[in-house]
Amino acid sequence: MQGEINGLKTLILKDNPSAYCIHCFAHQLQLTLVAVAKKHYDVNQFFDIVANVLNIVGSSFKRRNMLREDQAKKLEELQVLGEVHTGSGLNQELRLQRPAITNDLNIALQRKDQDIVNAMKLVGFAKRQLQVMRESKWESLIDDASSFCSKHDIVIPEMDKNYHLGKSKLNFDAVNSNLLLGMASLSPDNSFANYDKDRIMKLATLYPHEFSGSKLEDLSYELDNYILFVKEDNDFSNLKGLGDLSETLVK
Repeated sequence: MQGEINGLKTLILKDNPSAYCIHCFAHQLQLTLVAVAKKHYDVNQFFDIVANVLNIVGSSFKRRNMLREDQAKKLEELQVLGEVHTGSGLNQELRLQRPAITNDLNIALQRKDQDIVNAMKLVGFAKRQLQVMRESKWESLIDDASSFCSKHDIVIPEMDKNYHLGKSKLNFDAVNSNLLLGMASLSPDNSFANYDKDRIMKLATLYPHEFSGSKLEDLSYELDNYILFVKEDNDFSNLKGLGDLSETLVK
């Protein structure tokens, strides 16, 4: 993909120097979560161990049976002690759960018919959920994690300690953000409710081959006329997505 001579990215840039290459959105989200998690040594080590266990156990039918037998014995012991209860749907063999808060966002970002406006809304929604967890659910989360660590003789990390974060390179930079926000501002959904002239102007500055200094000045006035025109023209009402807008503009 990124070969300097015959890579797809190189071939595209030869044809259009203004083209921008952006990593899959879901992949960027994954890279961000992994980078943040790996800032803490113990958390990083934990997920490495879990990955190794899944690979080793999952690759062998014999190992899976041994693990099931061992788990069944432990479950019987816990039932005798009254620490677990039996019932429909309880104590089932499960894979690792997906991160709840970001799962819907991750699924949406992998759709082939990508809706940029919807994706940006989901990003904001996930951020708000994480903030709510930080403000009102953090203590209960710490209590649950601490209880689990104590029960299994795991050293509990000192949450108030300063950790060296180091540097990590994330692909979702300012250019990517301006591209997405600018495109979202062009969306015709809900009578162009997402229109934002400043964001569209930032988007235009990313394409210097198409928009010189004088053209940017013209664009500023043209956008004022554009938004008034499309909001008053019936042909532009009830459009859904940038695809519909592009087709209508061509017509």
